[in-house]
Amino acid sequence: MFCISSLVKSWEALIFTSENGNIISARPTALEVTKEIIVKYENVPPMSKSGRPIGQPIDVIEAEKRFRISFFTGFSHILIRNGQYHMVLEARFQGDLHKTHFVSCPKSARDSDLSKEDQKLLKCKLQGVKERISETVWDKLKQRYHIVKEDWLASDKEEEEI
Repeated sequence: MFCISSLVKSWEALIFTSENGNIISARPTALEVTKEIIVKYENVPPMSKSGRPIGQPIDVIEAEKRFRISFFTGFSHILIRNGQYHMVLEARFQGDLHKTHFVSCPKSARDSDLSKEDQKLLKCKLQGVKERISETVWDKLKQRYHIVKEDWLASDKEEEEI
């Protein structure tokens, strides 16, 4: 009996009635309400979280050449580009320290346009962000993408790779 009375009460809650008991109109369903909200906010541009990067990642070498990376703030996600995994890192550029940018970095980065000093500096920055990434994240990267902390962002040949 309790179940039936609860069911009847919930049905009554779905229907608007006047004081004399006449049905005025049924309440809108969740789907109808959702559609109304979508229409209402359809033309509103998406808001970004303050301090979060926006847009496509910039290649790490290109970012260093054009903007001079000040420091990396952390790991964001993995990007697959040309069949190769790239770690997308969050970075701050020297001319714009208050804004965070996405920078993509392959397993090893090569570029002869950077001076030896710039290559060493970039390598230090990459090693620094590598240490900031938690072991839990590295474990997940290893399980899902076979990315091993010791192999990533490390160079085999000092002259060719960063």
